[in-house]
Amino acid sequence: MKRIIITFFILASIKSFSQKNMIEDNLIIFNYSHQFPLGKISEIFGDNSSMGIIYLRNKRLLYGLDVNFMFGNNVRNDSLLKSISTEDGYLINSSGELDQVLFYQRGINAHIIIGKSFNSEEKNSSGVYLYGGIGYLQHKIQLESNRTNLPQIDQNYIQGYD
Repeated sequence: MKRIIITFFILASIKSFSQKNMIEDNLIIFNYSHQFPLGKISEIFGDNSSMGIIYLRNKRLLYGLDVNFMFGNNVRNDSLLKSISTEDGYLINSSGELDQVLFYQRGINAHIIIGKSFNSEEKNSSGVYLYGGIGYLQHKIQLESNRTNLPQIDQNYIQGYD
């Protein structure tokens, strides 16, 4: 993830040194959003955050790509490990001690965007941008041990829990 962020910042800084047509043709937007899920997904996840980048090409029509990484620690599905945990929700680690499992939400969403820009002047890029598109959403529950080795959620078995 660090490599992707560094690459985006390098590409954004290279683009900022170009001459006149920097904003007229291409837009690179870094974004952050705080999300509140609705419907069935709100039964599993609480609020989360999302960071990403939008690349828009502005000709007569506006088109581009939007990619975001979702992350959060408000997972409401406490019955995920119920069959292998104690009554208090702890797992027994390889040393025989009680250990707590941390639940995190991770995901990605990507959209192909098409729309139109409504600018006050033809050469001025400020204005209203109205766009929509079709997208893809993938999310998962990431399980992590608080401090020790938990063989129950080892790499060999963790795939089956989410």
